[in-house]
Amino acid sequence: VREVEQVASHLGNVFASRPDGAKNAVGTYHAQMSPSERERVHREFLTGRRKVVVATVAFGMGIDKPDIRLVMHYGAPKTMEEYYQQVGRAGRDGLPSKVEMLYGDGDFSKYGSDFYVGGLSETVRRTQKASTD
Repeated sequence: VREVEQVASHLGNVFASRPDGAKNAVGTYHAQMSPSERERVHREFLTGRRKVVVATVAFGMGIDKPDIRLVMHYGAPKTMEEYYQQVGRAGRDGLPSKVEMLYGDGDFSKYGSDFYVGGLSETVRRTQKASTD
């Protein structure tokens, strides 16, 4: 959540320095926000008031906005399935769109730890490992 707020603050400053001064173009969305705050950001994004939403995975479900042009993934997803589900939000209207992921070498290694795979069968562990290698 802290990273969401930091990235949104940085992007807000970037947008504010643009000629159109779109400082309020960036919103945040995460589970620590109240339901009414999350609903407001969601509505503002769908109507175009918010051009960018910096969010945790909490934002991905239920987003049906066909004209998303960029999905930027900050850090590694837990699985390829999760990644496909999230980046599949871009370009649903058939127009060119872009997906990018920013990650470091250590982002994928954490998913092999017992915290993530401790209760999984050996077959599922191998699948999980293959999807993040």
